[in-house]
Amino acid sequence: GVPPARKVELLFSETRSGCGFRVNRLAELRKVSMTTSESSNANPEPAAMLALLREAIEELGESFVVCDAEDRIVYVNQRFREMNAAVEPYARPGMLYADFVRAGVAQRLFPYAYGREADFIAETLGRRSGDAPWTIEFPRADGQWRRLSFARLPGGGSITYSTDVTEFKRGAEDLRRQTERLLIGQRTAGMIIMDWEIEK
Repeated sequence: GVPPARKVELLFSETRSGCGFRVNRLAELRKVSMTTSESSNANPEPAAMLALLREAIEELGESFVVCDAEDRIVYVNQRFREMNAAVEPYARPGMLYADFVRAGVAQRLFPYAYGREADFIAETLGRRSGDAPWTIEFPRADGQWRRLSFARLPGGGSITYSTDVTEFKRGAEDLRRQTERLLIGQRTAGMIIMDWEIEK
């Protein structure tokens, strides 16, 4: 079979390509798994590799959840728990991801679901039922913008990962406003010049 360290490396590799993780940080984590494997004559114990994997996931510093083939939560990291404290009973291992989504909608964690709750739940679960990776961006009730990525694992499970893109969104909005002001200024200047030419 595949050595545990190699399994960790393959998981990181697939996650990077499927979810768009930050490449430099995952590269460092993959080196850790390879070094651990190469420095030992015997394969590490599965428990030790699981501990390494969990440590690596926490090091990412972003929301991370793993589900099985039935879309039941099997692992969440600390960031995921913190972000979803309002629905903590549904954001823990053993719960269906669908129940977590419904609880989040009921607690109004997702502003873009307001007024279309049933459609939002159906769209979310529909996306998760497929095998193709996907990424979406959405606002949360706390004012954050998140980029959520999903990837199917070979055994039928899935990884869902989200990063904070609030600053990027704010920067884009600032740029849009500056561009809008510039265009208004140019139109105003053009109208003044035209009036001046007519008066001549």
